[in-house]
Amino acid sequence: RSPEVDSKLQVILGIAYTQQLKYREADQAFNKARSLDPRNPEPLLAQGSLALNNNDLDTAQTLVDALRDLAPDSLDLWLLEGDLYLRQNRSDLALDSYNKILQQNPDYVTATFRRARILLDKGQFDVVIAELKPLWEEELYDPEAVYLYSAALARSGITALANKVLEDASRKIDYLRADLVDKHPTLTLLSATIAYDQGNHLKRS
Repeated sequence: RSPEVDSKLQVILGIAYTQQLKYREADQAFNKARSLDPRNPEPLLAQGSLALNNNDLDTAQTLVDALRDLAPDSLDLWLLEGDLYLRQNRSDLALDSYNKILQQNPDYVTATFRRARILLDKGQFDVVIAELKPLWEEELYDPEAVYLYSAALARSGITALANKVLEDASRKIDYLRADLVDKHPTLTLLSATIAYDQGNHLKRS
């Protein structure tokens, strides 16, 4: 195989290690990927996400700076950059990063969620509702989307619809077998979030 292919395989291996919480092995795989193909931005993106997850903001900043030189127009770089700005409490800069992504790709839903969280904090509830309503109607049950959409509705005084959003999501999750929900952490998180917001803190998913 070419070094470029091996580099991509090492990134996949590193991500697998990350999912198993084997962070040292993951970092070794990402470093090997970088040595095999120094022009591949994927290991730096993965290491940046890992650094953010571990709250290592200095390392994340170093990786973001390196990525700006390597792939300055990467949407994934702008997402990582925005997430780092959020951790640094620089929400306006984070918003700029997410806006750049959505200007290039309006369907980049992760950037939509991140942008919505900032706008919710800024009190722009109508904008959040307008941007997340289509995703809800498409039955995209991402926990962050459900939470942000219902919160924006509630804070706008549209409490009946806010409750309906939570109830519909809860009912559809309850139709799934418990073992399926357990295999998808986002569904487990969504179920717990709904239960909390509905005041049923003891509900089990």
